[in-house]
Amino acid sequence: MSVPSSTSFSSDLPRRKLGGLAVVAVVVSASAPLTVAAGGTPAAFASSGLLGLPWVYLAVGGLILLFSVGYGAMSRDVVTGGGMFTYVALGLGPVAGVAAAFTAVLGYSAIQISVYGFLGAMASEQLAKLGLPEFPWVIPALVVAFFVLICGVSRIEINARLLSVLLIAECLLVAAFVVSAMVNPAKPGTLLVALSPSAMVSGSFTAALCLSVAAYTGVESAALYSAECRNPSRTVARATYAAIGAITIGYTLIAWAMTAAAGADSVVDQTRSLGAGFLFSLGSERLGSWFGDVGPLIYLSSMFAALLAFSTMVARYLYALGRERVLWSALGRQNSETGAPVVGAFVQCVTSASVVIVFWVADLHPVQHLAVWTAGLGALGILLLMAMTSVAVIVYFRHQVTSVSVWARTIAPACSAVVLVVLALIVLVNFDIVLGGHSDLWWIPPVLVFTVFVAGMVWAGWLKRHRPEVYDQIGSGGTSRRTGPAGFLTH
Repeated sequence: MSVPSSTSFSSDLPRRKLGGLAVVAVVVSASAPLTVAAGGTPAAFASSGLLGLPWVYLAVGGLILLFSVGYGAMSRDVVTGGGMFTYVALGLGPVAGVAAAFTAVLGYSAIQISVYGFLGAMASEQLAKLGLPEFPWVIPALVVAFFVLICGVSRIEINARLLSVLLIAECLLVAAFVVSAMVNPAKPGTLLVALSPSAMVSGSFTAALCLSVAAYTGVESAALYSAECRNPSRTVARATYAAIGAITIGYTLIAWAMTAAAGADSVVDQTRSLGAGFLFSLGSERLGSWFGDVGPLIYLSSMFAALLAFSTMVARYLYALGRERVLWSALGRQNSETGAPVVGAFVQCVTSASVVIVFWVADLHPVQHLAVWTAGLGALGILLLMAMTSVAVIVYFRHQVTSVSVWARTIAPACSAVVLVVLALIVLVNFDIVLGGHSDLWWIPPVLVFTVFVAGMVWAGWLKRHRPEVYDQIGSGGTSRRTGPAGFLTH
């Protein structure tokens, strides 16, 4: 492959292209409402047997909203991009920052790879229904990976518009199902069953909690686009709040509607037998056969939107690491015409495609192995990253003269850090549940997260000893590092 000439690249992302709605579209697309409705929510019902799943979604959404208080406060103060990597580096120092960046790349890449598993399985099934020759699931997955790369090296504002269109389509489909279920529930009184106290003890709360956490992954990513927002000091925080609110309400209504449509006494059994087909089967019964025909196609577009959103996230984390020369400096370049971090996008695509191919060659199932394993790995990594960010917010503002309230700079981040650590421990201890309880190798993903985290710390230590000029500017956004009190930003 020929390498573009150096004149095709620059080292700064394009400035002030995105408005608040565009950032919301990118962030919500990563959480993929229809993917959660068709895949994640039925899986949560089937694995946990918990009728009170709407309450679990509401609780997890509340936790993410609590996290966003401190996160949003720091986003108004730090607008260089780099997301949680930059926040952790500025608050807890370069060693923790690099460890956070490595964990972010692993976590978001893992979540994206999990979507390839779901998409490959669904696309292969849909092609067979059309009477086409049966393709291995890896073929549609790799074809989509190529188109994700093409879109990923395009202008971010164009991607935002594309994601907005796909997002509207999936939201309309989900809304049609929710309204039909609420207006015409399976049995009188069914609407209240999922909201009753007894619904919270009808199954495994731990299993529902672990799977619900994975559904929210990506909603905290708005800060990655701060360097590309028109008014980053306001846009990032507002987009984060809007995305979390919309997603929480949507997930809660989806789970509630499924219980109402199927009936409290059969929703668990039906999700276990139908899997991802549960939503489309119920929708076809209530809204007509068009729902079952169109729904899977929009489901595929929802997964494509999620893949593109996660691709832009990982590419920007790699861009931040390259820009500050923590890793290969070429990662910090982007196409001067489109403004996309093209090298990071290419590396991310090749890495994801390679993992997909390895699972296919090993004859592992695209959903039970590839999707489930990588989704669990990603969720654990992102929980760790968010907990570190909450602590970093507290430390950062301790060394700033600021008008930010005590609630936003200390109390809310402290509460969210404690809850996130507890939640991460719950997921870790019950990781076999996250993987469906069918593997003796459940310990591999947690060990991989820990290994990558430690590798980041070790690499930062190496930079401190051998490349101090690089180490000193970690978290600065590629400019000269600003100083602070002893032990702050310099340790």
